[in-house]
Amino acid sequence: MKKIISLALSLVMLLSMSVSAFAAETEPYNTVVLKDTEAVHISQTSDDNFTYIATYDKVNNTVQLVQTDNVTGEENVGEVAQIQTLTTDNAPQARASLEEKTFTNYEYEKTYGTPNKWELRRPGDNAFNWIYFQTYETSKNKEYLTAFKDAVDDINVQEGTLVTSLGMAGLSYLAAGAAGAGAIFTGGTLSAAAWGALLSAGGFSTAYVATCMAYDQSCKDAYDAYWETYNHSSIL
Repeated sequence: MKKIISLALSLVMLLSMSVSAFAAETEPYNTVVLKDTEAVHISQTSDDNFTYIATYDKVNNTVQLVQTDNVTGEENVGEVAQIQTLTTDNAPQARASLEEKTFTNYEYEKTYGTPNKWELRRPGDNAFNWIYFQTYETSKNKEYLTAFKDAVDDINVQEGTLVTSLGMAGLSYLAAGAAGAGAIFTGGTLSAAAWGALLSAGGFSTAYVATCMAYDQSCKDAYDAYWETYNHSSIL
């Protein structure tokens, strides 16, 4: 009987430890909601180096991210980004040539021939317009074209995950937040804590930070490959 009781107590202790560890993992980045009203939702997160405050203005439909250095107190204030509605009109559409379209406007179209002809697209100053160039595939630019294609394909998968989890409004909000912070559309990336602040301010779970970071990295990869292709190609 003593052995049975001892085993039971041990199991209870193990379960308690497991629950505590899980609880700690579901609230990472020291997330604090500073204010949540009908007009605004402000969340703060931090890591070893920086503190991030994300402000979602529900009235004006804008989002802003501010980064503060934990040691020096220096602030890096992101732009106030307008959240524009993404719709399924932006969704990928099948055409005769090989093509991939994404909501963030990293896209490609490959027309088969001798040689193959490509059109590469990237977002302009936001997620709702784009800039493009056309070129032929050569031995000089083939590896960069492939890198761009792979990155865009990854973006498409990650956008699908975010839309399924957060809806179109969630993707629109995150895209605007990242743009205002200077990431995604300029080849930059945000830290896990920064994504945590944006998610929390929008009312979303920080459990989606990993997906946001993968999405962010794929956008950076596409941005880099876009310019590598441009610099190694004859532009049509």
